[in-house]
Amino acid sequence: MNKYIFCLFLLLTSVCFAATTSASTQTKNPAKKKVAVHSKTTAKKKAVVHPAAKTAPVVSQALYDEQLNTIENDFALRHFYAQLKKLESGEVKQVSIVHIGDSHVQADFFTGTLRDSFQARFGNAGRGLYFPYRTAGTNGPDGIKDKGSEASWKMKRCAFPMQPMPIGLMGITLEVAQNASIDIYIRAEDSANYFNELRVFADNNGGESITASTIDGAVLFAAEGAPFHNKSQLTEFELGKPLSAIKLGLHPSSIDDTITQMHLYGLQLNRTDAVGVQYNMIGVNGAKFSDYNASRYFFSQISKVPADLFVISLGTNEALSLTYAADSMYMALDQFYTRLRQVQPEASILFTAPPDTYYQHLNPNPHTAEIVDIERRYSIAHDCAFWDFYMIMGGLGSVTNWYKQGLGNKDLVHFLRAGYQKQGQLLYRALMKAYLESLNEKK
Repeated sequence: MNKYIFCLFLLLTSVCFAATTSASTQTKNPAKKKVAVHSKTTAKKKAVVHPAAKTAPVVSQALYDEQLNTIENDFALRHFYAQLKKLESGEVKQVSIVHIGDSHVQADFFTGTLRDSFQARFGNAGRGLYFPYRTAGTNGPDGIKDKGSEASWKMKRCAFPMQPMPIGLMGITLEVAQNASIDIYIRAEDSANYFNELRVFADNNGGESITASTIDGAVLFAAEGAPFHNKSQLTEFELGKPLSAIKLGLHPSSIDDTITQMHLYGLQLNRTDAVGVQYNMIGVNGAKFSDYNASRYFFSQISKVPADLFVISLGTNEALSLTYAADSMYMALDQFYTRLRQVQPEASILFTAPPDTYYQHLNPNPHTAEIVDIERRYSIAHDCAFWDFYMIMGGLGSVTNWYKQGLGNKDLVHFLRAGYQKQGQLLYRALMKAYLESLNEKK
């Protein structure tokens, strides 16, 4: 009997000890229960977080670093800044900027912000370069529209160099083998962008003809003299008073009753009587340095576009390429710069670093940092300025932060309109800061 009582005593003691230990553990480590609840909550949120968040490096939550927002080697912009100063003093009427890039440029959100900013301060010298993007079936800038006639239009972007169609000034070509026309309209509220000169880059040396008229065809404008030379395929029309719309006619040549293909390479809508800045945009989805290098008429035609500053925003598609190699990137950059400098020896040149991107939407892309380093070192060695947007926005993995804050596209390569506008504001502030510093240094 005593043996049974003793066993019962041991059993009760064990139960009490276990209960005491459990209570003590919960008191000393209350976070254990909270961690479990927190983990469960996080699991619910994963459904709305971008998949790339799993591999995202730890980056600052600040959208950008204003202290890094500077122009490196800004002395290379001395010609451009001298022209801006002359514009402000009335010594020159117009300053021209040409911005060349890829899909970050083609939509004109980035460049449009820069255009608006420069023209708000220095005056609006007109729209400048344009391509009939809608006739070509691709995206283009706001504020100007085009509508092609019913015709068998064919289009090629420089990003597809193996296709046989030649490429010129705008990095995109329209081909047509019948009489055709394109109507071009400036929005009524953008009257400052009305134009009194039309420059057409198109085939004009093999029997083709180019016409320009009012939309209703009532007024036909005469081409000014002979084209400059065959290699530039340039025809100019003086329009008199500024117009908001024009009808461009393309008339291919005919050989033995067979109409040949005619190619349109780009347009320039000028306001010759205006005072201010003309901000030109050349952007092609998917473009790389090597694609512009392979464009048959790009450099010969860009030689006919007045420019005080070239802004070059390329490198994203090189970083995303399956065949990326640093030496190939350097050689393509070198060829591009050398050929551009040959045809535009006086203009200042600014390279801008590509933004951070993710490879196949899932993994941070380390190639971008390599390309930024190549572009920086090349710029400094060749009297070019450099703007490191990659580090300003936060470096590797930072594009996820821009996405979370509603500025980045879900592909983690492109921005939304607001993101490109922020990028344009940053670059403008950096350029103006360097410009004002250059004025102070000369006092």
